[in-house]
Amino acid sequence: MLETCSSRLREIWPFLAAGVALVCLLQPEAAAQGCAMCKTAAEAQPEPAISALGRAILFLLTPPVAIMGTILVYTFRKDSSSRDA
Repeated sequence: MLETCSSRLREIWPFLAAGVALVCLLQPEAAAQGCAMCKTAAEAQPEPAISALGRAILFLLTPPVAIMGTILVYTFRKDSSSRDA
């Protein structure tokens, strides 16, 4: 199974590297879209509110990460099982 994953990784490596490069190159434009009013208002809050905001962001980020992780695991396992047969 490890061999099929490594061969699959070798196949998608150029696309993965290109994607990471694009994200790194396009990052300044994405960072410029932050709301200055939201940042100013969040920085003006007391420390408990700032930590609560950080926990809320992590809480809201958990479902999309779990869904995407599940899709990736399912895809790679299904792909490796179809190659074995």
